[in-house]
Amino acid sequence: MKFQSREHVSLIKEKHNEKCNGDPEYLRKVKALDFTMHILIIDCPGGVDKLEKWVFDKGKVVSVKLEEKPAPSDFRTQPWNPKESFLRTTAPYDAFWKVALKEMTPMEGLTKGLYRIDGDMTQLISKLPAITAFTDFSGTIPSEY
Repeated sequence: MKFQSREHVSLIKEKHNEKCNGDPEYLRKVKALDFTMHILIIDCPGGVDKLEKWVFDKGKVVSVKLEEKPAPSDFRTQPWNPKESFLRTTAPYDAFWKVALKEMTPMEGLTKGLYRIDGDMTQLISKLPAITAFTDFSGTIPSEY
């Protein structure tokens, strides 16, 4: 299954919610996920940009939607809207892949200029442990480049 494909993000949602239901310690770690998060993945294989819209409620994934457009898409020029999402992360496909493989952390991506995060950084800091736990778990779902 391709990394960040519809099948992949659906499986992340399913397995994450199963883990929340069966592992109280994990649920405690991700409980601060209580918002909508947009992930813009640019320069994906196949010449597309992808926009994922993740909706969380008390740690669990309520929904995830994936839109694709030919790259470079207008997703790149649309301003972040705080009424639509708590945060938006933008990075090339290769950067997200490296994070999934634990070859790079999102913070390293930020310092290298590969990642951009739109949102209230003050509020984001308090959610960072939950986001990190979710990102780490997502990386355990098998996929291929």
